[in-house]
Amino acid sequence: MNTKNVKLRSTTTKLVYTGMLIAISFVGSLIKIQGSIALDSMPGFFAALFLGPVYGALVAGLGHILTAATSGFLLTVPIHIVITLESLYIWSSI
Repeated sequence: MNTKNVKLRSTTTKLVYTGMLIAISFVGSLIKIQGSIALDSMPGFFAALFLGPVYGALVAGLGHILTAATSGFLLTVPIHIVITLESLYIWSSI
């Protein structure tokens, strides 16, 4: 196998893992503890450790948006977009 195939396989594997962790984050967003605490950030922490900070930020940001969507966007859509962008910046700088 040449290096181009190995790099392509590595990228494909990371994208598949990211998609699976986003799906797990969505399932975690549906599990609510005391009405507002959701389990959507755990896949983001795992992705940041396992795949790197950029993939972790992507999983955590989409997890937050999915949690907000299933909760009814309690703080309105623009506020949740700002919160997501801030969390993406923080997660990618870890």
